[in-house]
Amino acid sequence: MQDMVVTRDPRFEATYWDEPKNSPTGMYVEKFIDRVGPTYSYNGKARPTQYASNTNENGFPVVRYAETVLNWLEAKAELAERFGGAAVTQSDLDKSINAIRKRPLDETAIAKGVTKTAPLQINNLPNDPERTAAPQKTTLGYKTVGAVSPLLWEIRRERRMEFFLEKVRSLDIRRWGQLELMRIANNPDLGIGGYVELDLTATLTASQAADLARPAQTTSLKKTKDNVGFNILTIANKGVVSVMPIDGYNADGTLKLKDRLYFDCTTTEVTRDGKPVTVVTASNYDKMRGFLVPQNIKDRDASDVEVRNYLEPICSQVIDQYKEKAAATGKDYSIYQNPGW
Repeated sequence: MQDMVVTRDPRFEATYWDEPKNSPTGMYVEKFIDRVGPTYSYNGKARPTQYASNTNENGFPVVRYAETVLNWLEAKAELAERFGGAAVTQSDLDKSINAIRKRPLDETAIAKGVTKTAPLQINNLPNDPERTAAPQKTTLGYKTVGAVSPLLWEIRRERRMEFFLEKVRSLDIRRWGQLELMRIANNPDLGIGGYVELDLTATLTASQAADLARPAQTTSLKKTKDNVGFNILTIANKGVVSVMPIDGYNADGTLKLKDRLYFDCTTTEVTRDGKPVTVVTASNYDKMRGFLVPQNIKDRDASDVEVRNYLEPICSQVIDQYKEKAAATGKDYSIYQNPGW
């Protein structure tokens, strides 16, 4: 994680925890929490009430200026490309995306080596191969209007980074006709986690261990904070922990992965201090490098991305109210349920 934060947009470092921990969702996030709060999940100290669930005092913005300027920029780009409106200019990017990217960095982030993302240049837009890759072609948006322009793609990317874990993300996905990408069958990347090198180990020093409220551990996750982590290549995880190793690149520049590889080992029983102990005699430990696959992951049901889910259902009470109004006035007051509901 500490390697990843210095090669990505600063918002990545500000959102994710850099201390590994068991999680049923596969991720821990700290958006809109100060930098002290997340440490209580692994430092062994009692969590103050301000960070607890129903007594949490951390503010969460309802609307913020970044949303306003990105809404404006996207609307202008859509009007320009589809309805003959004025084209987006470099000045427009500087007032919106680039103004967001120029925000001051946190001192903690700077100490980790995080740097600001370069300004977006209207005359040098990236041409992301994902824009026209196979997953995009499964979406209602692609089937309706085809691939979006490099400019709109970058505007959407900026919204994804800026509004990760905020209320607008699901609305964006529906508005763009991208619900289909929420299924692993259409978007295989959803079925894997981050890249890990589980064969690399590090052990706490005595001084590091002295600062912890729990015993020192060996970690099989590379460069975790203070080398504290979890060794997940254990006998108990034989046939459970798995990765998808990298197998090169496709013609469009996207990664090509090998088949899912499970941790495997052989064991034997030995006697130590008069007690039977199970020890590993051989394993594929040195091959466990790749994208970690979440355990017991399941795909969404196909019905979750049906066309009807682009629309909200209309409450039956509202429909009845229109009928009552029509009956009382003799006039035509009608409202109909959205398709599929």
